[in-house]
Formats: sequence, C-alpha cells, structure tokens
Amino acid sequence: MAGNSTRARRVGDQLRRELSQLLSRNVADPRVEGVSVSDVELSRDLAHATVFIFCPAGSDHADCLQGLRSASGFMRRHVAREIRLRHVPELHFKIDTTLDHAAHMDALIARAIPAALRDEIEDADVAEHGEGTADPDASSTTTLEGET
Repeated sequence: MAGNSTRARRVGDQLRRELSQLLSRNVADPRVEGVSVSDVELSRDLAHATVFIFCPAGSDHADCLQGLRSASGFMRRHVAREIRLRHVPELHFKIDTTLDHAAHMDALIARAIPAALRDEIEDADVAEHGEGTADPDASSTTTLEGET
C-alpha cells in the first residue's frame, strides 16, 4: 500500500497549506489568532486528519483547541471547495510539542556536556600525573624545565 501512503502524504501537505492560509486570513475567532499548522497526518482511508498546531507564546492551549474545534466545520467546507476530494477528512487538532521537546533536549545536552568535559579533563589529569592529585603549577614548571 505504498501508493496509499504517498497519496496520504500529498493530501496531507495540501491540507496543511490550505488550513494555514485559512487560519491566517479567514478565521475571525480571537482564540485561534496566531495559530499555525505545522503538520497534517491522514489516516489510511483519508477519513481522518490529525492537524498539529503551534499556539502563540502565552496563549492558552485549551482555548486554541476549543476555537479550532468550533471552526472545524467552516474549515472543512472551505477545504471541500479548494481541494477536490471525494470525502473531506474529519479534522482532529493536537498541539505540536516538537519545539518543547527540542528545547528540553537542548537543556539536557547543555547540562550533560559540561559534566562530560569535566570528567574528560579529570581523566586526562589522572593519566598525566598518576593516581594522586598533582599540583598544576609543579607540572608546568617541570615541563618548562624539561624543555629548556
């Protein structure tokens, strides 16, 4: 069924473009102001579309979703006029958490890297100076004396 998934992807891309334009131009509900569509995933039978959205910073996600649900009939009618489909899919809206997840991963990496660098530096010091803690000034003096 590779053809079906290709068709679903093409229809999903077309739906994403139409819904993005519609939300930015024609929906007057203040609850959905600034909402953008990040992705659309369609079921295999093209009957259901999951629309992933980004809400503007500081807005209530529940209000955004409620506004989109109340406008879904209007959006489906618009899509039916713009895209030639036998059946217009039912729209299901979800908050896209990709950016939140990416920010969380960045924070984890930022915390992990300094710890890893500290461990690497300590391992290098132990390898260079032996088991005990060496005086960094003494080692640099020894190195300098050995070079001159």
